Amino acid sequence: MSKSFARRAKWGLAVAALALTASCSQSGSDGAESNSQKTVTSTAEIASSPFVNDCIANNPVTRPGRMLLACGDGGLSVQSITWSTWGPDTAEGEGTQYRRICEPNCAAGHEATAPTHITLRKVSKGYFTEAVITDLNGKPETWPIAPLR
Repeated sequence: MSKSFARRAKWGLAVAALALTASCSQSGSDGAESNSQKTVTSTAEIASSPFVNDCIANNPVTRPGRMLLACGDGGLSVQSITWSTWGPDTAEGEGTQYRRICEPNCAAGHEATAPTHITLRKVSKGYFTEAVITDLNGKPETWPIAPLR
């Protein structure tokens, strides 16, 4: 086993423990999770599946049910994501985008929703670093995904 794999495995096990703790603290009184996401549970999965950073909780996750792409102002998110693939280089899914429309300005603007395709790509140090979604007009739009802080 290489040192790099061993480090990733140890990190992944720590992340899995944190995810379980966070999952328990997010459960309602009926025990249901409030955010659908897959918790990493095996060393093989840790080695082969990149994470994406949940910028709200600053936690690494796989297959999140929702993603905030505009972490600075909360102006763009993709929710109700159903992932069709989650591989070592890309992940693809379908969801609904919620986008703040700042016309005439953000305070007086409104929110628009539309179906969207989301692709995560550009893996660096075990994390996806870029998301591509279709905008409200169906054109591709690329967003950086911030690493853990």
